[in-house]
Amino acid sequence: MLEKIKTVNKIEVLPDNLFQIQIRYKLAIMEDGVEIQSSIEREVITPGQDMTAKAAEIQAVAGAVWTPAVIDAWNAFVASQPQ
Repeated sequence: MLEKIKTVNKIEVLPDNLFQIQIRYKLAIMEDGVEIQSSIEREVITPGQDMTAKAAEIQAVAGAVWTPAVIDAWNAFVASQPQ
């Protein structure tokens, strides 16, 4: 039986003073419990983004680094960008 498994492989806080979080996922295709193929997928999330659907470990990192001041700084940065 084939099964697709997506796991959090790495969580990084990007060193840009805006505290974006980059998540690396491993996608594994399993056949009868044996990995037959894998690939990597990345996602960047930004301060203040809705975290309800994210894994607990991602929520924990965001909760630790996304203070109200960081979220305010992110919002100011976004507002300063040309449309």
